[in-house]
Amino acid sequence: MERLTWGGVALHAGNLPGYPASHGCIRLPAGFAQRLYGVTRLGMTVVITDHDLTPRIAPDPQLTDTGADASTGPIEWHPERSPSGPLSVVVSSADKRALVLRNGVIIGSGPVSVDGSVAGTWAYTLHSIDAAGQHWIRIQLDSESSAIEVPKQEWQRFRAPEEFRKDVASIVAPGATIVVTPDSLQASAAGTPVTVLENAGKQSR
Repeated sequence: MERLTWGGVALHAGNLPGYPASHGCIRLPAGFAQRLYGVTRLGMTVVITDHDLTPRIAPDPQLTDTGADASTGPIEWHPERSPSGPLSVVVSSADKRALVLRNGVIIGSGPVSVDGSVAGTWAYTLHSIDAAGQHWIRIQLDSESSAIEVPKQEWQRFRAPEEFRKDVASIVAPGATIVVTPDSLQASAAGTPVTVLENAGKQSR
């Protein structure tokens, strides 16, 4: 069993009757669960949806940049807040800003703009690093399209200060995830949220 929330929702192996049969848990075939548990780590981003619509990033106090103009705001970099763990970067084309999280803790943020339109929500995962460089896999979260390897020229769409690029590059490792969304992360933003990042405190049991 892998807990998704401290309220009891989890990923776990179990019987699949073909219809919802719990209070929110995600049941998995035993073989797939074993493989999944072998590659997941604490703090990884998990997206679960049964909608044809684009998943939305839910504004959250822990994910909200308080700057009046996020696109020109300062670079924040505090890796010491969470020295190790899975890395996630959330890029909002609406805010023109990226938030960097490690183990679910915000350790940095900086201005990032994306050339062209951002239609839907995309997830990029760093699959491996070898002599040829980094190999990223991309999947669109609102469609049934297959994962594809990201061509290097695609990264030219992302514009950020060189200092911020170097900061992020210094901690990127296989398993890192970048989520690109057209939604705003500001708490005042409108939209129909689907929570994809949760930072709830652990409850005693």
